[in-house]
Amino acid sequence: RRPPRSTPKPSSAASDVYKRQLFRLSALVETRPSSHHSHLKPAVVEYNTLSTLPIHCIQYDQGEDRWLCTLLIERGWRVEYCAVSDSATACPETFSEFYNQRRRWTPSTIANLVEVLRWWRPLLAQGSISVLHLVYQVLMLAGTAIGPGSIFILLVGGCQLCLGVSYWASFILNLVPMVSYILVCLFASPRQQITWAKVLSLIYGLAMIAIMFSLVLDIFGDCPWMPSTVSMELTIAAFLLVGLLHPSEAPYLLHGIVYYLTIPCMYMLLPIFCVFNLDDVSWGTRDSTKKE
Repeated sequence: RRPPRSTPKPSSAASDVYKRQLFRLSALVETRPSSHHSHLKPAVVEYNTLSTLPIHCIQYDQGEDRWLCTLLIERGWRVEYCAVSDSATACPETFSEFYNQRRRWTPSTIANLVEVLRWWRPLLAQGSISVLHLVYQVLMLAGTAIGPGSIFILLVGGCQLCLGVSYWASFILNLVPMVSYILVCLFASPRQQITWAKVLSLIYGLAMIAIMFSLVLDIFGDCPWMPSTVSMELTIAAFLLVGLLHPSEAPYLLHGIVYYLTIPCMYMLLPIFCVFNLDDVSWGTRDSTKKE
C-alpha cells in the first residue's frame, strides 16, 4: 500500500494490519478494455501521484484505501462485499484516537464519494456500480450534509418535550453549547477541541437518556406522531429489521444503546471538528509512540 507522504512510520501492530491486505494484481496494473475510461493510466500508477493540491491531501493521503477503490471502479473493475470474510484491524481505544481517525476518514470519504458521483454515467454504463448503489451514495452524501442540523432540531424538540419549556427556550439552550464548541474549534488547539467535545458528549449523553424516557412515555401518551418520536421509532425499526435479517449477529443490537447516547457526539460535534481541522494532514491513529 502507498502510505501517505505526511504519515509517520506506523507502529508494529499497524504494520501487521498492512500485511494482511491483498489486491488482485491484474486490477492494479490493467484497465479493462470495456471501460469507458480505457485511456486512463493503470490504477497503481495513478495511486502513486504526488499530492500537490489541498484536495489531493484529503482524497489521496487521508483516504488512500478509498481512493484506490475509486481508481479501480473508474477503470472498469468492481469492488464487492464478502460477508463471510474475517478481517482484523487496530481500532481506536480512546475518545481522542476515535475523533482523530474520523477527522481523517470523514473528509476523505466525502471527497471520494463526490469523485464517484461525478462520473456516474460512464460508471453505470460499464457496470462498475448499480442504480441502487448510486441512490445509496446520493442519500449518504445528503445525510452527511444535513446530519448536524437535523440532530440539532431533534435535540431542540426533545428538550422541549422533556423539560416542558417553549420551543425558543429549548432552541437557545441547545444553541449555546454549539456556539461555544464552534468558538473552541476556531481558536483552541485540536487537543482542547477534543477535550471540550468529551464534556459536551457527556452532557448530551445524559440529555439523551432523559429524552429517551420522555419519548417512550410520549409514544403511549397523547402525541405518538411528533417528529422526534417518529424519528426514534424509525431508527429502532431499522436496527430491528437488520437484526431479523442477521439473526446470528442480533445480540450486537444491545450496543445500540451506546449508539443512541452518542448520536449528538457523532453526527453533530464530530462534523464541526472535521471542518475546522481540514488542514490537519497527520495520520492521527497510527503514529508510533515507541522509540526505536
